[in-house]
Amino acid sequence: MHPMDAQPERFGWRIWQLDETHSRLLSPMYKGELRTGQRFFEARCKHKPKGANRFALGEECGCGIYYGPDRRKFLEDIVAGGNSRPVTGDFAYAAATFGAAAGDFGPDPLAPEKWMRTSRYSIFRIVLFERSSAAGLLRQRYGANVRVGSNDLGAEFLAEVEDAVRVELRDTKPSTFFADLRREPETAAEGHIIDRFPDQFGWKLWRINPSGRLEGIYDCARYGANRPYQRPTTRTGQYVETDCPHGNDVPSASCGCGIYYFTSLTYCRTAMMTYGGAELDAGWSSTGPWAFTFGFADGGIEDDPDPAQAPFSKRTRRFWPLTTIVSEMQRSLRPQIRRNFDAEVDWVTSTHSLRDAERDIRTRLQNVSSLDELKS
Repeated sequence: MHPMDAQPERFGWRIWQLDETHSRLLSPMYKGELRTGQRFFEARCKHKPKGANRFALGEECGCGIYYGPDRRKFLEDIVAGGNSRPVTGDFAYAAATFGAAAGDFGPDPLAPEKWMRTSRYSIFRIVLFERSSAAGLLRQRYGANVRVGSNDLGAEFLAEVEDAVRVELRDTKPSTFFADLRREPETAAEGHIIDRFPDQFGWKLWRINPSGRLEGIYDCARYGANRPYQRPTTRTGQYVETDCPHGNDVPSASCGCGIYYFTSLTYCRTAMMTYGGAELDAGWSSTGPWAFTFGFADGGIEDDPDPAQAPFSKRTRRFWPLTTIVSEMQRSLRPQIRRNFDAEVDWVTSTHSLRDAERDIRTRLQNVSSLDELKS
């Protein structure tokens, strides 16, 4: 029997973003530590029992590489709509892949009818939304054929891609196919500092008060009366820091104190929609005005106490902003906002343009080798 017929739930589609060089695939949501081979991505799970080899995939664990076995649901939720829509307005830096779960796998605990997740995902085809030089770079980096589609891709086009993979795998045996995928060797870790310390870097959402001061709106223990929050007690031109009134080291699993930030821009934008109560690009200021800072955590890191937010939302004792981004409507406030932190202040016309800002930051930091360099 063909591997795609023997275990169809192991095969499916994923969405990716391209890095600033157009040569690497980056997850638009999960930003945790990943092991990689030429064709595989493998997530690390800190929830598995100590000493266990298997991936946990528990209900309280959101770790894993997510994919959609149904091409039509993938198109409906990721390409055409849905809350995350990680590629909307950014098709030049977007890619889709068709691949297989090479490791432990199971349904998404929040949407089991649509999505699956696995500890290791192996790529067979890469699909670009528009023609670009990325095709040759990705083919060389991942050793997989690249197809070029359109901004909406389409179910028929994805079916053609799946059929091509089916032909390619026609002589493989299901009994050895997945074991062979798991034997692919790991490659050396990528060199960019953001990729070497993925949990340290992220986006923080602020509200701008009338004087131009940035006020953190996500620095609270939102879930459970047993997790009260102490407002930041130290603020300098370089960082914002908080202490814990409960006597714990920040961050601690015993309370919710900490400076909160998102390792994923997609989820930071989603949080803004939740707080604003309106589509982001309808104005940014429904309950704002808002600002985003990209920076890094200094010290220990803990997940958000809410399992649904982890591992995309993190908290730390001290957060160093590297750049501040405001909307076009707030660009006149840039001189006042610049007094908050010793960091660049820029403006964008759309929150989708924050992807460009993130790539600009990666370019700026491409020769930085340590966090200490960023503090100096």
